[in-house]
Amino acid sequence: MNSKHNLNELNWKMVGTYPYENYLNVSLELGTKMKGEMDPLDVKIPCSVQKALLEKNVIEDWNYGFNTRKIEWIENRFWVFLTQIPEDWFFSEREHSLLFEGLDYNGEIFFGGEKILDFSNSLKTHEVTITEQVDRKKNRDLMIVFHTPPRWLGQFGYTSEFTDLKPRFYYWWDWTSRMVQTGITGDINLISYQKSTIENCYTYTHLHLENEIAFKGMDYNASVEIDLKVKGSQDCSVLVEVWDEETQIFSKTSPYSKFKSSSQIFEMIGIQPWWPHSIGEQKTYTLMIYLLDSKGDKIETLKRTIGFRKTEWTKNQNAEHADPWIFNINGHKIFLTGINWTPIKPNYADVTREEYKNLLMKYRELGIRLLRVWGGAYLETFDFYDLCDELGFLVWQEFPLSSSGLDNCPPEDPNTIKLYTETAKSYIERRHFHPSHIMWCGGNELREYKTVQNIPVSNKHPMIQSFEKLIQEFDPSKRFIPSTPCGPEFNATPENFGKGLHWAVNGPWKAVGRIENNWSEYFNQDDSLIRTEIGAPAPSSASLIEKYKGDLATTPCDNSNDLWRRQSWWTEAEEFENENGKKPENLLEYVEWGQKRQKEALLIAAECCVKRFPECGGIIFWMGHDSFPCTANTSLIDFEGNPKPAMIALSELWKKYDSSINPKIPDSTAIPH
Repeated sequence: MNSKHNLNELNWKMVGTYPYENYLNVSLELGTKMKGEMDPLDVKIPCSVQKALLEKNVIEDWNYGFNTRKIEWIENRFWVFLTQIPEDWFFSEREHSLLFEGLDYNGEIFFGGEKILDFSNSLKTHEVTITEQVDRKKNRDLMIVFHTPPRWLGQFGYTSEFTDLKPRFYYWWDWTSRMVQTGITGDINLISYQKSTIENCYTYTHLHLENEIAFKGMDYNASVEIDLKVKGSQDCSVLVEVWDEETQIFSKTSPYSKFKSSSQIFEMIGIQPWWPHSIGEQKTYTLMIYLLDSKGDKIETLKRTIGFRKTEWTKNQNAEHADPWIFNINGHKIFLTGINWTPIKPNYADVTREEYKNLLMKYRELGIRLLRVWGGAYLETFDFYDLCDELGFLVWQEFPLSSSGLDNCPPEDPNTIKLYTETAKSYIERRHFHPSHIMWCGGNELREYKTVQNIPVSNKHPMIQSFEKLIQEFDPSKRFIPSTPCGPEFNATPENFGKGLHWAVNGPWKAVGRIENNWSEYFNQDDSLIRTEIGAPAPSSASLIEKYKGDLATTPCDNSNDLWRRQSWWTEAEEFENENGKKPENLLEYVEWGQKRQKEALLIAAECCVKRFPECGGIIFWMGHDSFPCTANTSLIDFEGNPKPAMIALSELWKKYDSSINPKIPDSTAIPH
């Protein structure tokens, strides 16, 4: 039988060296002291270098004051992770490979003292065959050497020139400080097989609805479509099973020859739909795919959690000419209450499943249903997607492109397009089967032209064309859009209201003047089909600011103060003085005013959008939560997971309009006969 061993459970060591110093002894035996500034540290992977150093008190916590400046030296070292693979994990007359789920960002890998791989992409998996090395060597040492990362990939620059596939937000964004992670971000597996192994597998579920609408309490016919590729000998067969908890509801064996020519569809009955939270049950099933040898014995197992639902996007009311932005699930229209999801921490290698669950539970309780995973970060983790399936969220995942200010166009050269396309394909292969996932997007705030800023990129761009072709081939039932925003205009402007130009639009992010005047007037005229980014700034709580200020002063509350200037875009000292005729007397006065102002602004925007449903399909707030203790930011949940007053008020608004924005699923007795 084929085997898979997880190297995460082994004992690992980490050491830092000056660049290339480690190559003075590349055949180093495990346990030999390497030259460097410190002794090797024991680590548990996945792990960032920063977390390992913090736990050993080598560095200070980067969340306090300007401590982020004190850790930039980490970027100027090579970081080496070492372990030894047990000899009994290897078998004679077998093929062996190592699969790395995530390596952030670039470097080399050695096995038995011999280089086996160069890597330079944080956002896709890396697999390398080591059969020859296993057969030739008794040395089972594995060494991963991370080189120095790129110097700058941050918020400013030229999107068309970014070719390094490492998350850009690390380098500074307007909602975080510089903390450039290096480390192992996912599982490392040793895979061994004798004759046949599953190379890749795409699984698609289809829910067959009567009258195109799902009824409460009814079971439905459904199907699973499986596109399977086998590596090695193809003298094998495939057993497909579907389980409802402990009950098997489907089983069928087919020769692999059928899968070679086309995907195979397996029909089943008695299926219950998966629903977003607060509408219906998050019903899931277990899909088991077994690879069988010529004798019918199981040689490999693939297990997935799946759900059955039907999704589509239909035209907004009074907008027949435009792209559709009304989301339908199982035949029912839903108003999308959403947030833009950014990383929980910059050292995302270290985020636990419990941390994901705690934050997602807060969003669920507060009425958020859609999570747009922002393109300046990464493909969200297995834990994130599994929990979204379990908790009933809808996920919109962007590919790793984002605006840069100086130009915002995707790269156009063929080599870079190929690199991004390979990464996007890896995204699709790893996440397409989750019932929570509903759409793909080319990236964040991409423009059609380098010099014209108000026209979003379209599928005329060669990068976007390449992405679109991928979706059509590997995840055809999902929606794909070129960018957020998309349509004729980037944002909605008063002079263009009523012209049908505002489809999916971004902004505004800051109220100008008094909320009850300019802001209210703007949103009362709004004709956008969906608000994909809308925000207003607010300070964190006074206690949080005091806790993380380091040795900086908390006042004055303006950009003359280094503490507030870290994320200077979101300081509203001028607005405070205009409204109050004076400067704030203390931190608490400014915080209370700023949080009240955010609440009032976002309530106006949200209510105007909700009341226009189904002319407006939803509102997605920029942004959800802080990954750094920002003094001020547009987030709705602060760094320690506490909802700001605006978030609490919005949750009450969703309840007020519940009957008009949530589908009321009719009972099966309502079926016409």
